[in-house]
Amino acid sequence: KELKKPLPQNKKTRLEAGDGVRRARRQRKDRPLPVRDSEIEVARPAPPRAELATETSLDIRRVLDTLPHRYPFVMLDRVVSMNDETLTAIKNVTINEPYFQGHYPGNPVMPGVLQIEAMAQAAGILLLRRTSMEGKVALFMSCDKVKWRKPVRPGDQLSITVRLTKVRGPVACAEAECTVNGQSVSSGELMFTVVDSSKMD
Repeated sequence: KELKKPLPQNKKTRLEAGDGVRRARRQRKDRPLPVRDSEIEVARPAPPRAELATETSLDIRRVLDTLPHRYPFVMLDRVVSMNDETLTAIKNVTINEPYFQGHYPGNPVMPGVLQIEAMAQAAGILLLRRTSMEGKVALFMSCDKVKWRKPVRPGDQLSITVRLTKVRGPVACAEAECTVNGQSVSSGELMFTVVDSSKMD
């Protein structure tokens, strides 16, 4: 049998050196990169929760604190102003809304019943503001004299205004209107009530 000739000393040294370089590269690749202090996100404590009765506006986090609804049925993005009698909120209508897949393909229009739901959610927040919201939830009871005037399409910003007209115990009535660019697109009269969350079980 033919014996393999030993490698020359200089060639063997080069191969061993090459193996060492490759091992060093692998080690550097596996090693986590250094992070500068400016790249570290510092966790900040949440701001103290304000009382709904004293707030005059709500961002989306406070809207979610107040309403039991969640995606895809949260119909308010922000409450821009409110007092004991009136509230104004906005809903940014985007093409990403799931209902546009079927309402209608090629001609997306926000369903009118969801505009009523947006009014009801806004009215619910307004009623909760007048009472203690701890352990409470607002329920939509009925609507009357509802009118739809213009279609609401992706890209529109729906402005929802509600005004309390009657409050008797846990039951209240409100007038509500949705506008886009200052023009009325829908309106109605709503009745709703506040109940204990435990009664929802």
